[in-house]
Amino acid sequence: MGTSPCMYCSIKRATRLCPNGRKICTIGRKMAMEYHKAPLPTLFSVEAVISFFRIRFGERHFGGDWHDFPELLYVEEGEHRILVDGEPFLLRAGEAILYAPNAYHIGPAPSRALVDIVSFDTDFPSLSSLCNRVLTLTAGQKRLLSDIMTEGLSSFRRADVAEGVRGLAPVENVNPYSLMRLKNNLEVLLIDLHAEAAAGPTNASSNRDNSKEQRLHLITGYLRSQLHRTLTREEVAAACHISDSALKELFHEQLGCGPMTYFLALKVGEAKRLIRESNMNFTEIAEVLGFGSIHHFSKFFKAKTGLTPSAYARSIDKR
Repeated sequence: MGTSPCMYCSIKRATRLCPNGRKICTIGRKMAMEYHKAPLPTLFSVEAVISFFRIRFGERHFGGDWHDFPELLYVEEGEHRILVDGEPFLLRAGEAILYAPNAYHIGPAPSRALVDIVSFDTDFPSLSSLCNRVLTLTAGQKRLLSDIMTEGLSSFRRADVAEGVRGLAPVENVNPYSLMRLKNNLEVLLIDLHAEAAAGPTNASSNRDNSKEQRLHLITGYLRSQLHRTLTREEVAAACHISDSALKELFHEQLGCGPMTYFLALKVGEAKRLIRESNMNFTEIAEVLGFGSIHHFSKFFKAKTGLTPSAYARSIDKR
């Protein structure tokens, strides 16, 4: 005869934990069932956040930067043109780009776009598959990012520069559950973006979909190969078999700046890379980049970055 629910409820029950992690449920002296705890893997973690910004650039130029952590830039409204390690990208509303650690990124032309920026520290193993490419966010991913920005902007303040650090500090009495939700949402967004990128190119738009962009790529490649020289626009046009007027039109249409502005932005990026990574002194760097003197190089570098080469080198040491 079976046991009725009422009789079952009156039976003494107990649980014990076995050494292997399984839970055994006993009813009286009889073993009723066995439970096994299925472990959930931790494949990666977002360990920290460094910045949250919501910016409408107006007529300002977006200055060049690099850092040893990834940074996500998402365009809410408008269009935003950027160079990443010299490669041009055009981001439209609803699109994002994840800068790889140590990628030099700069906006060569003024932008009126409204953008969200979040940078973070993670051990995500497949990060490189998402970096330095245009990503088109789905409606669900946009909601996730909106929640991330709302949580981040309300939970953190910018660290006091007087403290000798850059980055974020939690606001007073921040809710730890809010921070956990922020961390989880960032991790889910990365997983979601990676899953779509692995499934195929549907979520990422190529930066070279037409003949104009292919031609631009060839010209920018030529400019990158000539950083040791001082070039004129006419020389570039002749070397790339394009008229001077067509060259100007192509760059302004695709990048929002002239070819020589782009070339000088490349020089700034290469100068920063050499200061960071090489053992050259400033005189040697000036020679490698085609400057006639260390004075000319220093004046150019400060005009473009706001720092002298020495001050920039010191800022790297602090990082």
